[in-house]
Amino acid sequence: MSGEFRTEYTENAIGAAIENMERNMRNFKYVGEYVQEIQETYADYPEGKTELLRMIRAAQLITHRKSGDMSEEVQAVYHGELLGLELINYLEPDAGKFFKTGYAQSFFKFHTEKDRPPYTEPLESGLQQQARFGRLSESLKEELSFPIYAHGLNPIYEEFGQKATSKLSDEIPYQDLAMMGFRMIVTEALNPSVNSTTGELLEEYKAPELAPMPPVSIASLTRDYARSINKTEEIIGNQEGIHFAEWEDISWVRTELYKQFLRITTAEVEPPLSSASTLEEIEQYEEAELTAFNQENELISTHDLLSVRGEFFASPSTESDIDIYDKNTEVRGYFDGLEMVTVPSKRELAKAFEENIEEGKKHINNLVHTVAIRIANPVFIVVTTDGEEIIEHTENETISIPLNYKNIAFSRIKAEELEPEA
Repeated sequence: MSGEFRTEYTENAIGAAIENMERNMRNFKYVGEYVQEIQETYADYPEGKTELLRMIRAAQLITHRKSGDMSEEVQAVYHGELLGLELINYLEPDAGKFFKTGYAQSFFKFHTEKDRPPYTEPLESGLQQQARFGRLSESLKEELSFPIYAHGLNPIYEEFGQKATSKLSDEIPYQDLAMMGFRMIVTEALNPSVNSTTGELLEEYKAPELAPMPPVSIASLTRDYARSINKTEEIIGNQEGIHFAEWEDISWVRTELYKQFLRITTAEVEPPLSSASTLEEIEQYEEAELTAFNQENELISTHDLLSVRGEFFASPSTESDIDIYDKNTEVRGYFDGLEMVTVPSKRELAKAFEENIEEGKKHINNLVHTVAIRIANPVFIVVTTDGEEIIEHTENETISIPLNYKNIAFSRIKAEELEPEA
């Protein structure tokens, strides 16, 4: 630790970054909502999603929790990390890159490899490894309890961090954990543990779906929006001899397909493509991989009858403009495959709902590349404000439902259950 402050940034530059961040923070009623916004912004991009997963793993290392654990202690550290990351983005604006990454990865890599025992016999047992990680957790907590200026950095960082993280919780232990996460990111960004990182995903971490603070659960969507099967014949028309089975909730399929899409696009699965590959070639590869994944795992079969409710942007094949769908509209039709689409981000979807929807659609800026479920001959069932149900049939048309939006409920009747009875 150095007794002199680093001079890469003047106090004016640091103060301007903090002032800009605080101005943005004041747009939110609670700092927790601001943290959610930071997470949503990163999660809209594969590289950003990867960074969030690394930050969660670092938070689990600090709190000595297993992969997949999202306890309040883990979340406290993670939310502090997000605030630290946001400050670095304000401090180091870069027009060529939307956000900064790599700090959690370098921190994790440095401390786990530094502490790893030499590869000698006998091999480390599970209990020995658990004890080692317990000791590592305690040493990291002790290290991250030192103020940021102890690392030779300006005390302004520590003052701002204490102020911001104290608003995340009323309980002192959680405030302290959040400050550890904040210190970790800021010191790693400005005074890194290692000179470079590989950018690879950590092999020891199998990431869960990110949802520490979900605004609406899929379970509640399914409960609120699922429709009774006695409406099925009315909606898809009179089809004599068909025996209608109960609807099956398959909202989990969205998660599985989207997670596989992220694995492919974040290079967990290495594509046989070169840097000279065209966008069309990349999309064809992604679509083929996802189609094979769907078939191998028997997630959805061709001609399964699907029912979709929720909040999303989509555009029917006969229309050029993208439209927004909400809980008052159900889309029902037959599964026709998977395809790659470019649609507005989850953040833009939220903005459209906050504003007048039609007005919000005019100001869409951020588009993201994602996978979608294609539905053939969709039927649109709209419930008006006075409770009237309007049913619109289509022919020779498809609609692709993007899977990057969380608040969508999918239900299914399998194709074989729709076969006419003998």
